Amino acid sequence: ADGGAFVCVAMTLALGDDLGIYYVATEPAYRRRRLASQLVGALLLDARARGFRTSTLQASAEGLRVWERLGYRRVGEMHGFV
Repeated sequence: ADGGAFVCVAMTLALGDDLGIYYVATEPAYRRRRLASQLVGALLLDARARGFRTSTLQASAEGLRVWERLGYRRVGEMHGFV
């Protein structure tokens, strides 16, 4: 948070022993500071401590390379409507 405003967020969903990580987003003015990577890293550390064995991450086309560098791999494509 910056002055009380959130600048990087993620939503999680636990399903069995998998932690789903969805809608990771960073405000444009705060991008390229590794905030999302640090947030997801903290989520994964917490998940491991709580006994989760796997994680699934939903990525945008813009963020895919970031998550691939952290060890995630593309297994499918999801289409949504706005």
